[in-house]
Amino acid sequence: MNQKGEIGLGGGHRLQLPGEVAKELRTGKELGDIIDRWAGGTDIKKKEGTIGILTHNHITRTKMFEDVVICSFARFMK
Repeated sequence: MNQKGEIGLGGGHRLQLPGEVAKELRTGKELGDIIDRWAGGTDIKKKEGTIGILTHNHITRTKMFEDVVICSFARFMK
């Protein structure tokens, strides 16, 4: 929000989850726990993120959030 009270919005990338991951997610489990088990990692949600795992780090969690922040400020850029 700027000083005039105007709000900027941005959104993250979306991608299709593997069927077995989506199935577990629909049971109410947390994606971070599911992806750790599925990918054989630990704390993936704090590292490369699910996006990094599924895109083989072509898009990382950090890069995705950078893009989201840029998108949220886009309406204020000149």
